[in-house]
Amino acid sequence: MLRWWLLLVVLIWPFGAAGAEEAVRFRYGAPHACPEADAFVARVRERTARGRLAAPEELARTFRVAIAEDAGGFLGRIEFLDDAGAAVSRSVRGEQCDAVVSSLALITALALDATLDEDSRVLPLPVMTSSSPRPRPARHPPKWEPPRAFRATASPPRRVTSMRIGLTGGYAGAVHAPSLGLLGQLDFRGGWALRLAAHYGWDDFVADDQGRRAKLRTQGIETSVCPWRYGPRDLAIAPCALLDLGYLHVAGVRDSQLTSASGQGIFWAAAGAELRLAWEPRSAFWAEIRVAGLLPLRQGYRFTFENPRKDAYLAPPFAASAGLSGGVRFW
Repeated sequence: MLRWWLLLVVLIWPFGAAGAEEAVRFRYGAPHACPEADAFVARVRERTARGRLAAPEELARTFRVAIAEDAGGFLGRIEFLDDAGAAVSRSVRGEQCDAVVSSLALITALALDATLDEDSRVLPLPVMTSSSPRPRPARHPPKWEPPRAFRATASPPRRVTSMRIGLTGGYAGAVHAPSLGLLGQLDFRGGWALRLAAHYGWDDFVADDQGRRAKLRTQGIETSVCPWRYGPRDLAIAPCALLDLGYLHVAGVRDSQLTSASGQGIFWAAAGAELRLAWEPRSAFWAEIRVAGLLPLRQGYRFTFENPRKDAYLAPPFAASAGLSGGVRFW
């Protein structure tokens, strides 16, 4: 009779052990730009079938997942109790929230597999002999630890977080002329940015009270560096340093008031500081308002009419500029 009981236990033991699924519960919080809680649970299920979602009032092992956004991207943190009852906390950082969520789902699946593999193992049955049965060896469930190479295998974060192209326009006070241009910008990790803008400015104006007219043309490349960026997600303020290099040409316009016209071209340079207020929604588009103060390095240069003598253009010692920019952002 004892042999039949032992055979029955051997047959039903694996099914009883496999059916003892642990109840688990997920507490998930993340910004709107991140996948929702259902997507996180689905990614855990893609990596393991162990564990079952607990009923609302059921006691269950809880995994707390919290994701926050910062200047470097997204920081995800997961907290839970391991199979020995010790508190475990792990963090993952990435530029894309989707990748952070996938990493946290992998950590969760590994934790479930490590615990439930031990619970679902079939224990050896004691061998019945004529003497007293030998005692069952004590079980010491191993403590789960996350893989050490997890972060090492992740792709290194990019130094360049986004690239922009767009149009810029405004009024350049140093040359008293409106201007239009094309710009390209690289945004780097840490909030700093590098921009190059090719611009063209023009102005036709009356130079004196006699009605003599002049025309001004300027073209060049403006380089700017913004070391910091302040503000919430959609709005940002950035102080920047500017260096403008190019070519300026001034000439008289021949008419009844100016019978002999001539022109002159010079190398142009100006340096200064700029403050930008940018609107950067979650879409690819962005726009900004710019104000700047410039010190022309050719200050004192003048273009003069003769008979009678009159300055048609004089480079100022200081000038203020303002403008608008906008375009699209990649990555």
